[in-house]
Parts: sequence; structure tokens; C-alpha cells
Amino acid sequence: MQKYINLYEVIKLIKNEDVSKKYFDYLRGETTKNYRHNEIINIKDFLEYTQLDYRLASGYLIGYEIPQLSKEFDLIKITPQKCINIEIKGNNVSMDKVKKQLIQNHHYLKIIKKKVFVVTYFAHTNEFYTLVNEDLQKIDLEVFKKNISVDKYEKLDIDEFFAPKNILVSPISNPEKFISGNYLLTEHQKAIKTKIIESVNKKMEFITELRGMLELVKRY
Repeated sequence: MQKYINLYEVIKLIKNEDVSKKYFDYLRGETTKNYRHNEIINIKDFLEYTQLDYRLASGYLIGYEIPQLSKEFDLIKITPQKCINIEIKGNNVSMDKVKKQLIQNHHYLKIIKKKVFVVTYFAHTNEFYTLVNEDLQKIDLEVFKKNISVDKYEKLDIDEFFAPKNILVSPISNPEKFISGNYLLTEHQKAIKTKIIESVNKKMEFITELRGMLELVKRY
């Protein structure tokens, strides 16, 4: 199980990349598969801009990944009331991608059965964007801090929430959960879903065009 750590501890040895990685692995309690030093630098920029109190920077999972779904989160903190997810971007990323990621993250994290707050921080502009009714909304530093200002956190075994038995739903054995959309898809399944939707849309377009042609024929 990955350890919950303080963000200020993560950036302590940032000047030396090799040492920083070893210390990062030590803090997390496991070897980091995809250590990216630039992301640690982004966390440093984030802390310098937000000036978070040391207590508020505690209790974070960094780079948590759902193995079955190949899905990774930058920062996650679970408090008694909510689940906080902060994505940190170090360079320009299209707003469409940001929106898609936050919607996806919200969908995944609601399985923890808490109120979910998802937000993206752009390190190069010091801007925050969150979701409001699945639309991106820019928020200022004060609003951001208000949403994450909870020093108490829960050391939940987050792996248990994303165990296959909880995220893979059969339409036969659990139809209610399936119909409500309370399930997650692997990357392969998402690709299949996209192809099916595209195929259906093309057929619907063809049917619409065909109806239009038939209407013209009737007129003449």
C-alpha cells in the first residue's frame, strides 16, 4: 500500500534528481515506476505559489495509479468529508484535455463514496480550473484553498476501492449498478466503447440522410 505523505517532504532533496528519486521512493514506501523529476519541480512551484500550511500539505498520495485501468492521478487526499484530486500541469495543455481528465477523474473517484473536488493547477500561469456541472470554471487561490483546507485526512486503503470486484460490473448479475453507470472501464474497453459509439453515430447519420432523400422523392 502506498504511503500518504507531506508535499513539503517530497521537495526536500529536489536539487539532486537521483537522490530525490530515492528519497521519493522511501517516502511512498514503494519503488516509483515512472518517476518524473519535472513533476516534483511542479509540486515545488505549486507549494511556493499557494503557501500551504505544513499541516494542509499532509496526507497526500502522489502519482497513485489504478493498475487495472492504467489510470494515474497526480495528487489525491482523502478527508472525512471529501476526496481531493489536484492535477498539476507544467506547460500548455488544451482545455479540452483538462476538462476530459477532470470529468474522468471525478467519475473514478466517486467510487470512494465521498464528495469529490477535482482541480487542475497550471504551474506556468498559477491558474486553477475546476468542474462545475461538467464545465470548466476558473477559480482564484482563495476559493482553491477553501476547498482543500482540511488538515485531517484518512489513511484509507484506496486499492481496496479499485479492486476488480468493485469496479467491474456485470449487466447480468448487477443490472442496477450497470444501468446507473457505476462502473469503470479499462483502456481497451474504453477504446471498444468509442468505436461502438462512432459506428452507431455513423449509422444514425446515414439513416437521417436516407430519410431526407426519401422526403425529397415523395415531393417529386
